[in-house]
Amino acid sequence: MVIAKQLLRSSPRQPATSSSVGPLSQAIQWSLQVIHPFTVHPALPPKILENIKLIVSSPQALTARRQELLHFWHSRALALLPDTDRQLRSVPDPALRRLLRGVPDYVDLQLGLCTHVALYDEFFAAIDCSDNELLSSLRSGFPIVGEIRRSLWESTLEDVKEASTVGPFGSEEEDPSDGVPKFFVMIGHSFGLVAAVYNYNRRSAMIDDIFVKLFNMVAFNFYDDKCGFETDLTARSARTVAECVHFWLGALFDDKKLQLSVSPVILGVTFNLELLVLEIKDQRRKELTEMIDGILETGSLDPGTAGKLKGKLMYGASQLWGKVGRAFFR
Repeated sequence: MVIAKQLLRSSPRQPATSSSVGPLSQAIQWSLQVIHPFTVHPALPPKILENIKLIVSSPQALTARRQELLHFWHSRALALLPDTDRQLRSVPDPALRRLLRGVPDYVDLQLGLCTHVALYDEFFAAIDCSDNELLSSLRSGFPIVGEIRRSLWESTLEDVKEASTVGPFGSEEEDPSDGVPKFFVMIGHSFGLVAAVYNYNRRSAMIDDIFVKLFNMVAFNFYDDKCGFETDLTARSARTVAECVHFWLGALFDDKKLQLSVSPVILGVTFNLELLVLEIKDQRRKELTEMIDGILETGSLDPGTAGKLKGKLMYGASQLWGKVGRAFFR
């Protein structure tokens, strides 16, 4: 620990016996009194706390207000579509223009398929978004910073097979061993790039602010995954808001990932809101149970199977408790 090192550097070393009251023993006593970060509940933002009180105290008024806001912003989405069309048609790069429009140049712009940049502008102003470079990044593309490791080559070729990337260009060879740079056109943002950690949160964070600040939702995001918590009286209106805002902005998602449940699965973990506990998914629990039962039936556990079992248990523990879950297996 830093403090222990500083104390040892500033004073002569003494034996760490039960009777000594030297710097090292002081540091140990101090460290035992420090609250571990994992035991401290993070403070909720004031706006989230305000929304919780509103959801509990005035659910009918809140759902009515959300409905009014949905009508207003839907009309704005339609009214601003010609402005977005003009802006996107002026994008000089054909690949970027096609990506932002969602349809070829000869097809009329469609709400829900395009990146509705004019609507982004109005939402941005309405929530007083702090990401000042987001609007320009939406129009010109998100910056990719840092060197691309050679280990990403195979994953990039997988992106090519899935049609999310086009290339390589610049050489007929598909092996970078010659040292000649190869170039790819990224249709989407590769998750393996250094900048992905930052960029994957930017649009989601703004949309999350729209939910929280304009529609008084209790919403959170982790990268591009979003979740929210509401009562039975307000949950359906919150789901409608989430669907509409994503549709208007052109932030597409798979319908199968949209859940309205008392036991939603978020990032692979089941949040049982009736019992207020975290649970691993049923399929993963079944696999673990079958594996353990098989070991008990045979009465033997070889090193290979033991390592595999430990890996599965540690993965499940890290899903439920994060890195602190690994402590249970050490």
